[in-house]
Amino acid sequence: MNQMPAIVAIGYNRKDSLERLLNSILDADYPDGEIPLIISIDHHPDNQPVIDLANSVVWEHGPKIVKTHAQRMGLDPHVLECGGYSLTYGCAIVLEDDLFVSKDYYRYTMAAQEFYADCPQVAGVALYSYARDMQGIFPFTPQASPWDTYFIGTKVSWGQSWTAAQWEAFLAWYHVHPEPEETNAVPDSVWRWPRECWDRAYCAYMADTRKYFVCGYFSRSTCFSEPGQHYQNREIWFQSRLMQGVPEAYRFPPFDRGLKYDSYLESTELQPYFDQYTGGKPVRVAIHGEHLQGEEPFLLTTEALPYAIAADFGYEMTPVEQNIIYGVAGNDIHLYDLSRPGPVPANRFVREQHELCTLRGRHLLKFCGFKFLNKLRGKLSAKK
Repeated sequence: MNQMPAIVAIGYNRKDSLERLLNSILDADYPDGEIPLIISIDHHPDNQPVIDLANSVVWEHGPKIVKTHAQRMGLDPHVLECGGYSLTYGCAIVLEDDLFVSKDYYRYTMAAQEFYADCPQVAGVALYSYARDMQGIFPFTPQASPWDTYFIGTKVSWGQSWTAAQWEAFLAWYHVHPEPEETNAVPDSVWRWPRECWDRAYCAYMADTRKYFVCGYFSRSTCFSEPGQHYQNREIWFQSRLMQGVPEAYRFPPFDRGLKYDSYLESTELQPYFDQYTGGKPVRVAIHGEHLQGEEPFLLTTEALPYAIAADFGYEMTPVEQNIIYGVAGNDIHLYDLSRPGPVPANRFVREQHELCTLRGRHLLKFCGFKFLNKLRGKLSAKK
């Protein structure tokens, strides 16, 4: 990489959030070289304390730029503008103000971008690693491997890096598809996001071009999900395991050897385990019950559906795909032959039962009560 990646911190009117992010940036480990720090602050009539904070930061690793705006942009246009710094500096790391970065975030991102610089299938490098699905409902655990990273076919907007070439590829696609057509290659939950959401279009871009983000087994950023443009209440569900310390080296898999997950965070590695049941015909994997529509003649899911079952598996091992890989017996995960009708399985809410087994008795009641009251407070606050 000819230039050092620029660090872009996005702020608005949350001084405490931006201060926490900047402190984590200042505390991180950096290689020698001139590293630009850009603090980009959207317009708000009461954000002078945020601007004063940005101006007070002492950055010893290179030039510091505080960019302010005369008019309100909104979060999504602001992120798109900040992604453009990759064109100016060759590579950019974009961080919103409710994030917190690990000690090694910069070295990790720089090493990953250098390793995949000539890989056209890579859309960018994720600092954030999903600990739950994109709705924050169910845990997500990628399958272990000898490598430090794997690939996911969906956006990562809680800490991400683009090179100039990666950002240019997205902009070229976005110019042709300013309002992407809704397809089932992207989860329905994404299409329910406001049309102006930049990551809505980015999910469609990744699905359409079959690109992936490089994602670490340990996160280099974590998200506090504080009240702002996209959240009414503070949430804990998007916190992720943050890498501690600075590894001596990173083990990145070549693209054809890394584990891959699609836009639904479903494994794309399972087809060989179905061939004995399907005669080699393609299978749509929808264990989580979201990606049920498609053209494949077979479907793997925990949902109870009126089709003939070609094979059954248990839901006991973690991550869930290991039940398929090791042929765990049971009747929780069904491989349906969609060309033949069949009786609806009696077992329902399999995934919910499996994930909620960690909460029992009064702890489950306390959890449900907390979530209900939290939602109620949010609605009452919104009415005031």
